[in-house]
Amino acid sequence: MTELNREIIENDARKRGLEPLFHDNQPVDIKFENEEHQKAIVLQATPFKDWVATAYNIIIASWTTKPVFKDFDFMLEVVKKEPFATVPYEAYNLTVAVENVTRAILAQVQRHRGLVVHQFGYGELSTRNTDLRQSTIRIPQSVIDNPELAEKYKSSVVSLMNVYAEMIDKYHIPFEEARMIAPLGLETYVVITGNLRVWLEYFKARKQEIAQKEHRILVDKIIAAFEQAEPEMWSLIKEKFNL
Repeated sequence: MTELNREIIENDARKRGLEPLFHDNQPVDIKFENEEHQKAIVLQATPFKDWVATAYNIIIASWTTKPVFKDFDFMLEVVKKEPFATVPYEAYNLTVAVENVTRAILAQVQRHRGLVVHQFGYGELSTRNTDLRQSTIRIPQSVIDNPELAEKYKSSVVSLMNVYAEMIDKYHIPFEEARMIAPLGLETYVVITGNLRVWLEYFKARKQEIAQKEHRILVDKIIAAFEQAEPEMWSLIKEKFNL
């Protein structure tokens, strides 16, 4: 890459308290993992009791102009009895960090911005500022099950990434242009935030058999992380939405 390009990247990273991941003249060291390599961690969720109180007051707003806080169990029962259409799941926010998701699947996740008016928000690892020659690439289980094909798959990916390294080290091509050769199976990191109504629509859509297996596995991991981090909220919605 050019010295100017590198300086801009270095300065931008240090402003954030980070160091850019440069590997000048380092060999390609690609790792291969299957779909189960994906991970999900809940970073933030609306406190359950706060949401119940908010949801209750939104539900009864047609009867009163002032907030009315009852006993928690009473408010919870009111919320439980309301149908999906009237419970304000938009008032519950969930933020999830997803590790080791491929760019192919991430493109599918981002299509769900248009499900409802309320949209997901994303923050994704930038390949403009990161050297990819020591990355992890997805190898589908169906390829792993065929050893001969798996070897061809791996050697082809390593060959591509060697060209990537050569573009940077020999020809000084910027990361943002050299990355075009990286495969869709490149694993990345993303933080996704959105209200629970959007999440529920997403879960329902991507748990269906028509969804790609890798994506179904990702959804299961997000749900498992949600259930572990917020068991009360999960208990409320799992039967209601058959998840």
